[in-house]
Amino acid sequence: MVKYAKNTQLLIAAIVAVFVCLPADAGRLSDELEYQVVTGVGFTPQTVTLDNTYTSAVPICTHVLPSPAVTSVIPRIGLITSNSFELSIQSMPNTNPGVTFEVHCVIAEEGTHNLPDGRQFQAVTATVSDVLGQNAGGFGAADVSLSVAAGFTDPVAIGAVITSNDSRATAFHADDCEARQNEPFLSGVGDGICVGYHIGQQTDSPAYAAETVGVLIVEAGTGTANNVFYEVDRGPTSIDGVGNGGGATYSVGGDFEIGIAALAGENGGQGGWAVLVGPDPLPNNQLRLAVEEEIVAGDSSRGHVGETVDYWIFQDNNAPQLSLTKSADITTYDFAGQVVNYSFLVDNTGNTTIDNLSVTDDLIATVTCPVTSLSSGANTTCTASYTITSADISSGSVTNNASATGTPSGGTLSPATDTETITFTGGTPTLTADKTVSVFDPGATGLYATPQNDLLYTITVVNSGTGFVDLDSIFLVDDLPAEVEFFNGDANGSDPGTDNIVFEETGSGLTFTPATDLGFSDDATKPTLMSQCDYNPASGYDPNVRFVCFAPKGALAAGSPDPQFSVTFRVRLK
Repeated sequence: MVKYAKNTQLLIAAIVAVFVCLPADAGRLSDELEYQVVTGVGFTPQTVTLDNTYTSAVPICTHVLPSPAVTSVIPRIGLITSNSFELSIQSMPNTNPGVTFEVHCVIAEEGTHNLPDGRQFQAVTATVSDVLGQNAGGFGAADVSLSVAAGFTDPVAIGAVITSNDSRATAFHADDCEARQNEPFLSGVGDGICVGYHIGQQTDSPAYAAETVGVLIVEAGTGTANNVFYEVDRGPTSIDGVGNGGGATYSVGGDFEIGIAALAGENGGQGGWAVLVGPDPLPNNQLRLAVEEEIVAGDSSRGHVGETVDYWIFQDNNAPQLSLTKSADITTYDFAGQVVNYSFLVDNTGNTTIDNLSVTDDLIATVTCPVTSLSSGANTTCTASYTITSADISSGSVTNNASATGTPSGGTLSPATDTETITFTGGTPTLTADKTVSVFDPGATGLYATPQNDLLYTITVVNSGTGFVDLDSIFLVDDLPAEVEFFNGDANGSDPGTDNIVFEETGSGLTFTPATDLGFSDDATKPTLMSQCDYNPASGYDPNVRFVCFAPKGALAAGSPDPQFSVTFRVRLK
């Protein structure tokens, strides 16, 4: 772990007191490791939702101190679940600082794991009850050396107190189990690691509650996992306290965005913890750190000199991006009830996998996608349908706004959008109905329209206009004269078909199903709705049928030659 530090102290005059937050961010390096940047963290715990699902999550957090003029605080971690944890900020011992901070966190699955690039890391937890403080007794730490997995050759250790059993805040501490000032693994992996917590110079009583500490042990070096470039290392003994000029700077190999840090041992004798410091604690090729401490009566110096800090910093190179191309199967529409079929081509043009893919449309309730996950470079076509309304006829056009989004494996995804407009070009329908009567004479014997002979009524409807008729809007009623009685049987005798109605059409686009589109009424008044045609005629000749109702389905088309349909049925002269 060779590091070359500039050892340049941050000048207080160069740091403004206004906190300029880095953009909130989150990213996954693997199924067992992610980072989160949480803004606006205050005294009241807030829930941080995680991207991964964990069996035993170990969050390690470091806050950003925007300026030495800002009060001393420490992050506190509360309830941890499989996909979240609680995070707050507190001044020691249990004071509300009255301001909010940005906090950087790394969350790991307890146990030993490898990143996709082969980097080994291990999350270990231990419960401790004794505390380290200048006036508060000895340091009773947990020796977790035997828990360290094989395979580490140059590990660093970054930890945090990950419970809040006591209302009073505590700070993480780690050393080599030999001396408080020694870094963990000082003389190599075999030198070991002890972890615990301290309360600085406080003399609070009663005794503090037992707390769980978590430590993330990582093999030092650089790498890239899931498009996230990282650097993990132990810096030289050069980081000063907040009160000693605002900290110091480590040189790093890139323009990083996110980082966690922890003291490795502790030389000052007063207890402290590492903080990211400055409005931009990670400028290009630099990591700006300071040692923070609690402020007790009679000592508000916040001073330390020459501390060693372990750190893990990240640069997210994920660039999730979707493109959306929406198209309709028609460019114009003609009538209310016309169905428009839309397709939505979604392309993953970024460098991450997009899960939970969905497409929404402001006029369509459901858009169906065949897949919900797209790898980089993949695409899929989603589909949906929309039915033209009478309002769309009046407005003259239909514009749909669609949006595609999902959950990227890293980075922040902005929705992809596209708009499609189709226009109304239909004219006005002009309907005419003509009724003809002929004698039913299947044997061609020369029958006349005399009592007890059958007649064929044929009603023909023609659209001679320039516009379609609205979908399923045709309702035709024939008022039977008192001199005839309807024949409920095979209307055309020996000709093909056995229905009591013969339906024919030419270019109309209509369909006719007697079971649903034919009705009868025995009322004295003419029905105005198909639902009123509810009489069930007897077989054969039924003198009670007063009206015959027809409701063919579809939209009667317009065109040349004029589209038309006809219905034919039999009656008998009384």
